Amino acid sequence: MKQPVFVAALLAFLGASPSVAQVPHLLNYQGHLAAGDTALAGTFKIAFSVYAGPTGSSPLWTETQTVPVTDGLFSVSLGSVVPIPQALFAEGDRYLGVRVENDPEMTPRQRVVSVGYAFRAEMADDVKGRDISPASVTISGAGPVIDRQGRWVGGNVTARAVTADSVVISGVGVVIDREGKWTGLPQPFKLNYVTVGPKGSAESPIALITNTWTDIEAFSTSVRVTTPSVLDVRFDGMLVAGSNCMLRVRVDGNALAGNLSGVDDAQTAERRHTAVGISAVVPVGPGVHDVVLQGIVSSVGTQFLSGRLQNGLLTVRIYAQ
Repeated sequence: MKQPVFVAALLAFLGASPSVAQVPHLLNYQGHLAAGDTALAGTFKIAFSVYAGPTGSSPLWTETQTVPVTDGLFSVSLGSVVPIPQALFAEGDRYLGVRVENDPEMTPRQRVVSVGYAFRAEMADDVKGRDISPASVTISGAGPVIDRQGRWVGGNVTARAVTADSVVISGVGVVIDREGKWTGLPQPFKLNYVTVGPKGSAESPIALITNTWTDIEAFSTSVRVTTPSVLDVRFDGMLVAGSNCMLRVRVDGNALAGNLSGVDDAQTAERRHTAVGISAVVPVGPGVHDVVLQGIVSSVGTQFLSGRLQNGLLTVRIYAQ
């Protein structure tokens, strides 16, 4: 057939409507087919090909459609016969070539351009070297991992890696800086408990008979943490003493972690049912840490050295990041 005159417009619909989750991989192509000044009508086989350059090279994609033409006008959906590869428009310029029936391919090839909203889609291709500003971050299959306050709520998850220069939460600011450091709100602590006791009674009290600081084995424990943590140690009990008798807690080698509590003056008779309360807050690193109650009894003059714990409860609260 005679080389036709071809005038066309190429529209690339790269966005889906709000009710459609998947972007359609089709290009809508409309054109006018004529021989000289005469608009053609009928059915024609038209081959469409996409190239990397305006001339030469082999097509990156091609398909042939049987196209109805009325008064020279036609409309086709490219990709409806041969699917368009997802990476076809991922890089560089692309050019469309059109060939009708057995005629040579028309020249010049037409450069494929974006529709307006496709400029926004370019931002989703990669975020390398740029900040991202979501309201929150959700990983498919894992749920939210960074909430709207910029706090990490995802726990330990396995997901596809995302390469970004930094992470910014809208309304919060930078939560991961350019050095990879967390700069958002403090991560919530996870709380665990360890308790020893209650131990001791009026019938079988725990005796304190030494005049040097000594571990009270009945109230000793160890805790293991895998991340930087804070130990909140508390001992509460009832003490019977006939002379100076003091208690404290030791966390690892730190015997001055908390306050002293007990009877700190000599008595002519036992002071019964003296309430004791000791607390200590100690930051610790990963590892195993010993928490022990210690006691000491001292005398004045010839007074008898004595001290007995009628009962007690040692509690260690572990706040782990």
